[in-house]
Amino acid sequence: MKTSWQRLVALACVCACISFRNVQEPIKGDGQIKRTLQKLPEINQLQIDGEFRIYLQNTQTNEIQVETDSNLLPFIETKVVGTKLQIHNKDGLVLKPSKKMGIKIYISAQQFHQVQCSGQVILSGNTVINSNDLQIDLSGDSKAELEVITNTLHAVLSGNSELQLMGTSTFANYQAADKSKLDAEALHVHDVEVEVKGKAKVIVHAIEKLTVGVFEQASLEYAGISSVKEKPGGNGRLRRKYE
Repeated sequence: MKTSWQRLVALACVCACISFRNVQEPIKGDGQIKRTLQKLPEINQLQIDGEFRIYLQNTQTNEIQVETDSNLLPFIETKVVGTKLQIHNKDGLVLKPSKKMGIKIYISAQQFHQVQCSGQVILSGNTVINSNDLQIDLSGDSKAELEVITNTLHAVLSGNSELQLMGTSTFANYQAADKSKLDAEALHVHDVEVEVKGKAKVIVHAIEKLTVGVFEQASLEYAGISSVKEKPGGNGRLRRKYE
């Protein structure tokens, strides 16, 4: 009786392992590249999770184009909730495109106020992103490169994420943690607040005011302004660039 019960348990474990492996098996692209176009209602926020190449542009229209293998298109979910466009793979499926450039997604909108990327997203701008208030949140292995013109900018980085910024802003608040990297030397900002911790590395450019907190093993380099206001308790590496 005991032997039969043990066999049933072993069989159940084997079936579970096979089922799990089947769920995780990637869906391979068929090599037939296709681009779809979808008109969108007004959007100004993005929430993207997965492995995508995202291209943003400010235009008078709101639309999304997805380019990849035709058999993978049905498994990429795009949904608008309020003014937020959400993008991810359906049911957590793993997609394996046939082309090295992967899954390309082109997003057009009149305004971008919030951009949130997790997973392995690679994001760039096909145009300058002009926004009164812009928030960027990167986590995981996501990478982004953007040229912006904005009054207020907030950027939060964690994990192994990387962000490169260019352009101008009146005020910027940066937060970087873990092993993230922020290169904002080419983004000229009048008033900068920045907090760096973990092993994060940050470069900023402040014109009039710079308030910093550099903790743990983090490092911060700054250009532009010569005087800095430091938050108490900071024990990380802080230096002026080009010294």
